Amino acid sequence: MNANKHIIDSTYNELKKSSEADDDNYSKAKNTIIAYNKDFKDFVKFCKVYNKDPYAKDYECIKIYLHSLGRSNLKISTINRRLASIAHMYSEKNIEFNRSHYLITREIKNLKKKLGSSVTQKEALEPEQLDLIVNVINKKIKKNPNILNNYRDKALLSLLLYGGFRRSELSTLNIENVTKRNDYILIKLDKSKADQEGKNPGTAIYKNTQKEYIPYCPVRSYYNWIEIAKIKNGRIFRHIDITNKILPHNSISDKAIALIVKKRTKDAGFDPALFSGHSGRAGIVTALKRRGASNEEIKKITKQKSDSVVDSYDRRVEETENTLAKYLKR
Repeated sequence: MNANKHIIDSTYNELKKSSEADDDNYSKAKNTIIAYNKDFKDFVKFCKVYNKDPYAKDYECIKIYLHSLGRSNLKISTINRRLASIAHMYSEKNIEFNRSHYLITREIKNLKKKLGSSVTQKEALEPEQLDLIVNVINKKIKKNPNILNNYRDKALLSLLLYGGFRRSELSTLNIENVTKRNDYILIKLDKSKADQEGKNPGTAIYKNTQKEYIPYCPVRSYYNWIEIAKIKNGRIFRHIDITNKILPHNSISDKAIALIVKKRTKDAGFDPALFSGHSGRAGIVTALKRRGASNEEIKKITKQKSDSVVDSYDRRVEETENTLAKYLKR
């Protein structure tokens, strides 16, 4: 068969449906689309109150909407997301939209001054902290080896940290995305927030080889989970109901992953309010930077595109040199 030959074996309507399905699956991350739709509904509600057409591309109306959000004391990051939802929905309707219009940029600038643009960062979950969490989980397993969520959560937290993954990436991770190698596993995502076409080469997570670190090995935790859960295909991380039953077609959500991070940090004696789903990603960046890794080396793991983004995940701010003590000798 000629690989370059164009084979037409479907009806026009079948091709149209297939094309629309690809639009849904590959245009943007699924969670991003859901968030945009939810945020845009708020703009529609605002327009309805003031008898405005949400699709009229009325820059003054959008400016007033953003101002209204600011008066409600929403975070500037939330306001920017609402603006992004308007831009997205306009694009879906083929409406040309200038996000840099002077009325919008002026209002965003005013809101940044009024509300402040700083974001409270959650703490990094570094290897030493994860080791303590794993110790607690292993004790639970030893006490009752039949409780499945202990195996799942240990594997999940290990991949979250050592793979530098986003929680949304783990929630949609399939066993088909994981390839077994002699001393590591290779995880190749279908797509991610920064790689919508799935071109990244994948992330290698290696086995711990030193005897004292074998109980904390992310690869062994992964294999323990899929073996005990009998996962042969589809989603790796799934919901487990109160009867200790795995729900085969119910993948865990990214929000559930954030809750697992909080629960397991609390179990290990940490303040759960200080940690989130981003803590694992921040943890691998911070831990590697602490040990002298370059941004280029880190980006091979996290797949972040710029140095500034990598640096934003570094939580070593409090470890800066004490200049006062150095020079004043006090």
